[in-house]
Amino acid sequence: MMIQETIKTLSPEAILQTRMTDILTGLKIKAECVSVGIHRHLATFDIKLELGTSIRKIETKAREIGLGIRSMGPPTVKIISDLGIIRLQTAMRKADSIHLEKDLLMKNHVCPSEHDMMIPIVLGESGESGKRVIVDFAMNPHTLICGGTGSGKSVLIHTLIANIVYLNASGNRNVELYLIDPKQVEFAAYSTPSFKNYVVDVISDYDSTVALMERLEIEMESRYALLKKNGLRSLSENPSLMSQIVVIIDEVADIITNYDKPSKRFQKSVGSLAQKARAAGIHIVMATQRPSVDIVSGAIKANFGARIACKTNSKVDSQIILGTPAAYDLMGKGDAIITGVESFDMARFQVAFAAPEITERFFKRIEQYKAVA
Repeated sequence: MMIQETIKTLSPEAILQTRMTDILTGLKIKAECVSVGIHRHLATFDIKLELGTSIRKIETKAREIGLGIRSMGPPTVKIISDLGIIRLQTAMRKADSIHLEKDLLMKNHVCPSEHDMMIPIVLGESGESGKRVIVDFAMNPHTLICGGTGSGKSVLIHTLIANIVYLNASGNRNVELYLIDPKQVEFAAYSTPSFKNYVVDVISDYDSTVALMERLEIEMESRYALLKKNGLRSLSENPSLMSQIVVIIDEVADIITNYDKPSKRFQKSVGSLAQKARAAGIHIVMATQRPSVDIVSGAIKANFGARIACKTNSKVDSQIILGTPAAYDLMGKGDAIITGVESFDMARFQVAFAAPEITERFFKRIEQYKAVA
């Protein structure tokens, strides 16, 4: 009776901590669960290994650990060397829907434009701390996004677009946004008159895509000449000198594997821009369902340092994009991992939801507020 009463008074974190330590012991892994954190649907376990215990033992037993703690899948494994721990993160139930406007912008009483970042982008909510995942796309490397069907990749891209539209609508930033949509359906909503002041162009054909990339190469060189004239090495030293440019390409594999047109011109332009364009205020985001080696070449991997992976179709795809199979074990529906950006290294988060029609209603309210003010 006494034991039952004690269990009732334990917190969910304490119960999970005890269960995890018992599971590790049962699997003959010499380690201890030192702390547990729970935020929304995600639970985070910090594991301290005994001296001589291999990290590989945790990785190879991830599915057994997930089964033991009754999670919705195997945990992702992250090494935190400075703390001397292994951090496991897993979903204990279905994910909550997180809305960009309601849950992350208005709830925090801070619009992205009020930050000191050049292109502040609110991606979603951290699974560890519950804080917003917000990155400066002007300071980070070019970004590569991947994820299979149902992973939340498209939702993530719409969230990126929504952020930039909000920045432009607020009047505190000037970001020229170009959208490239080989499938001709994903970005169709942004080619309507409602978005004409916030999206420069929506492109769906190969020739126009190549023409844009080659124009941006010329623009890049022109910008470098202007920077040199003003004694600057990067636009970040004087952001008011010229606008930022963001190009978002959905399903880049459809462009690279376009058999009707040679893709060398496109790949050459992307390679040139990827190497030099960031300092000139030109930033590229490429998304794909198929991060195979013929799509994500060595040059792209070298220059697209920021990576966001939603659930991948295979461990190989995850390995290519992240260098680890962790993305294969994600839940889908916006469960994602971000790495290669300042403050975020292999951080798991829930992507915020922002559909085009919601974005339109929100920026119209911003316009109304500006008109009254």
